[in-house]
Amino acid sequence: MTDALRTHGWGYFPIDPKYKGEDFRKGVTPMFYKDHFNFDRSYVLIGVEPSRMFEPGTEPKQLDFFHWDNSMQPWLRHITPANGSGHKLWSRLTYRGWSMPWDSPALELHRQRINKRLREDSQGKIRDIAELWGGNRPTRLPVRKHALICPSSHRNHQHFFKQSQEQWLQMVTQGLREQGYTYSIRQKVGVNARKTNQTTDQLKREDCDLLVANYSACASEAVVLGYPVVTTTNQNPARAVSTKWSEFCSGIIREYTPEQIDHWTTRICAYTWHRHDLDRLAWIDTHPQAEHLKKARYES
Repeated sequence: MTDALRTHGWGYFPIDPKYKGEDFRKGVTPMFYKDHFNFDRSYVLIGVEPSRMFEPGTEPKQLDFFHWDNSMQPWLRHITPANGSGHKLWSRLTYRGWSMPWDSPALELHRQRINKRLREDSQGKIRDIAELWGGNRPTRLPVRKHALICPSSHRNHQHFFKQSQEQWLQMVTQGLREQGYTYSIRQKVGVNARKTNQTTDQLKREDCDLLVANYSACASEAVVLGYPVVTTTNQNPARAVSTKWSEFCSGIIREYTPEQIDHWTTRICAYTWHRHDLDRLAWIDTHPQAEHLKKARYES
């Protein structure tokens, strides 16, 4: 959780499309699912806090909301010339869901938006988002067959998927053994500890050649480096460039070209925003699903 989120809290913040300022949350108390919502307004749900949000899938149909949470591409928080401190400068902003739509287009204008900021922050050293990880690499099929398992948090397993983390781990470890894999289990670490122990660090350190993830965006972190990724839910940001769990259990591992991975990277860019743009509601002008807010912003 960033300091800003600690200060302002988690919950549903009402959106004023005509807002002009540095932080639309300033002086605003977030709403919780038990509160009375004005369905004529739109909201930004910040974070994942079960005591404050509607249970996923039970939101009122009239509730128009965007979801602000951790970035779908963790490389943006790695220590790089564009992010020397390794802070969470970038986040996802999705619409009425937890990941981008399965059929979202690749919009180059959003990639260029992100690239412009990366160039500025890195003083020209990073000119394209893919340079953060040294460029996309094709999927390499496993040889050693040692997997890194990346569960979601206990809370997210229960809240989003109605299962315990232990139940998920039992399913995954059994499936891996049946396919002849050994495995390590990644332990979730805090933001500061993660700076020197990213998922990609552990993949290399333990000589893993497969990653299995549920909801975690670490799948996005690995797939661009050529690791085959297996996902167990449609909600995973890397679902489109992964192997589904059911396919893996049938002996299938999907391979992706650098071009396919790059296309998916561009799709993610449309739902990736710098915190300054989020604070100031600058995203309203170009977010793929905010046309109704843009219209309200500029109406007389």
